[in-house]
Amino acid sequence: MRGLVANPNGEMIERPIKTNFREGMSVLEYFISTHGARKGLADTALRTADSGYLTRRLVDVAAGVVIKDLGDENIDWRGTKKSLNDKKYNHSKLYGRVIATDIKSGNKIIETEFGQKLTKGTFIDEVVLHAIEQSDVEEVFVLSPFNSLNPESMDPLCYGYSLATGIPVEVGEAVGIIAAQSIGEPGTQLTMRTFHTGGSVQTTESTEAVYDKITKSIGVRAEVLKIETDSKTGIQKMYCLHSTPEVSLSHGKYINLYDPSLDNTASIQKKLEELNKNSKILQKELDGLENDVNEYENKKSTHISNNFENKKGYEDFKKDFAEISELSLKEQKKPTEELKEKYSDFYQIYKNYLKTLANKEETEFKLKEISRQVSDYESFINYFSKKNILKFCTVIETEEPDGKEAWTPLYDSRFNLESELKKNKSDGKYVIPSGPQTFFNRVRTNEDGKIVKAKVRKQVNLTGGAEKTSGLPRVVEIFEARTPKGSAVLSPIEGKVISITPTPEGNREVTITNDKEEVTLLVLRRQQMLVNTGDKLKAGHKLTDGPKDPKDVLSINGVRTCQEYLVDEVQKTYRDQGVEVHDKHVEMIVRQMLRRVRIVKSNNSDFLPNELVDSTVFRKTNQELVKDGKVPAEGRPELMGITKASLATDSWLSAASFQETTRVLTEAAMKRSNDSLSGLKENVIIGTLIPAGTGSNAYQAMKPSLPDAPEVSELGFMASTSEDSEDEALPNPAQWLAMLGDENEVEDE
Repeated sequence: MRGLVANPNGEMIERPIKTNFREGMSVLEYFISTHGARKGLADTALRTADSGYLTRRLVDVAAGVVIKDLGDENIDWRGTKKSLNDKKYNHSKLYGRVIATDIKSGNKIIETEFGQKLTKGTFIDEVVLHAIEQSDVEEVFVLSPFNSLNPESMDPLCYGYSLATGIPVEVGEAVGIIAAQSIGEPGTQLTMRTFHTGGSVQTTESTEAVYDKITKSIGVRAEVLKIETDSKTGIQKMYCLHSTPEVSLSHGKYINLYDPSLDNTASIQKKLEELNKNSKILQKELDGLENDVNEYENKKSTHISNNFENKKGYEDFKKDFAEISELSLKEQKKPTEELKEKYSDFYQIYKNYLKTLANKEETEFKLKEISRQVSDYESFINYFSKKNILKFCTVIETEEPDGKEAWTPLYDSRFNLESELKKNKSDGKYVIPSGPQTFFNRVRTNEDGKIVKAKVRKQVNLTGGAEKTSGLPRVVEIFEARTPKGSAVLSPIEGKVISITPTPEGNREVTITNDKEEVTLLVLRRQQMLVNTGDKLKAGHKLTDGPKDPKDVLSINGVRTCQEYLVDEVQKTYRDQGVEVHDKHVEMIVRQMLRRVRIVKSNNSDFLPNELVDSTVFRKTNQELVKDGKVPAEGRPELMGITKASLATDSWLSAASFQETTRVLTEAAMKRSNDSLSGLKENVIIGTLIPAGTGSNAYQAMKPSLPDAPEVSELGFMASTSEDSEDEALPNPAQWLAMLGDENEVEDE
């Protein structure tokens, strides 16, 4: 059967097509099944134009990049990291490149089957690529277009092999145009296949390390009391305390007083003895105070009859005494003297009585506190002494060390996570749910000590949704550096999520903190959260679902991470469609998008604030300023879409022939711009030799040494037929443009 199909809006039609073409369909089934076919035909026709326009923009942005050998100082030998997590794509990542740092397995440099060592400067051909795939290397550093420092040209080592010839690229090769055509040509394939994935679940195969695990079931909820390693056998023991309310409460108190990794019975016994001794002293004090209070109470009626006319007089005295005691010391002085004069005999007796009462209350409170502490310490000994602990604990043990990887505990002790005694608190969890849990794990290794890996199939994308941009529109979105629809919220700092607070509107405020700073980010209610409270995040980590905004990646993680992200995203789109494009072609375009720097502070340089400057000019100017002991300019890298990058080129001829001709020419005239005719496009427009292939400077500087060869003019063809003088002959277009410029300067003078 044909199953579910989508309607023209990309939504699934709920009625499945139960028949197929062989059996024959009903009228309704045939009608709804034609949506896809018609949309496919219309889409192909419409999107072919989009693909062609993308190719034109790519050619325009990269046309000027030609192979030039400017020496070793033009290469950043730190290289570009390429991870080898999927063998299928190793060829399009590595083939034809130059190794930037020696490729080692352990401390030994890898060799091919023919004994060639994979050292810095080696070209990666099929043999070298096979050797890398056979090794257990997970990442390789190679030279890429990102490592060629002069943005006007491309170093031959950074480009590697010409994929047309299978040998190192020659000087003068127009690699920018080759890159643009390599990306643009499969654009129509992306377009035609965009809708074929509707409703399917996409799975990918990848290799992951295999882990050995120690998994057991305690049977009840528990808390980790301590993890200790036996000094003789090397066995790790995790003490899991059964989490009844009484034990859990006692555990919470205990960790703020003592470290549970030690046996604290002796120190607790000492504390108990101290408390009992103090208790006896306080009890003696309390007895004395109670006697004094009772003595006053017994003589109270005599005191009243001797000092007051009636009981009301006594009550008035008590009231006056209480009111005076609430006044400030300065205000108390006069009324106190008056009260003393009036009741001279009784005043001091009553004052002493109140003092005795206060002392009695304080002593009673101290005794209660001691009683509580005694109760706590007795429960500590009951639960946590060395002889009693095993009654309330399950101990999980690892195997004896066997020379392989060490076991890693997946839980931490409550003391390490919560105790106020622990200054540097660690991150982790101490609560063990009931049911089977993994307590320790380690990477599985074979006899040679190499990590054992297994193939894993993962569902990476449910493509039924209409929201996800894919195919050609996604490629255009990346190359134009647009903010994607429904982009993810990224963490601007490395730290820990300490709170996720709902707002009245239904959104969420996520607070991330580290030792230096704290940030609060707003997550809209429609966005799906990917993190929880307590999670540790790296800078640039996604808090919500959705694609990352390349501008955010640039500002948080820097140029190199942004370049790698853009390349990966473009390649993901092509690879989903089964199209193989070499990474270096995409890198050529991404390099052009990030070649400008926005000036933030000009300092001692001649740059203007907010000016866009070529990264090479910026770097060289700053090097000169530092050499002269001056303050260099400050700038930040600017990510430009390919259209914007084309219009921002130094050549006004090239920019004007691309788009917005009037604006470009007006700006060029206002700035009195000068075009050095260094690129391909400018020379094509004016009809002179292009600086690529045999027209490049390297070839033009050569003069053939053929002394016996006849001159072309002597052969009688291609010679001038007219008798015109040199003055009357038409100048070539470049000379004519130069002459126009000279005439204008003379007029200005």
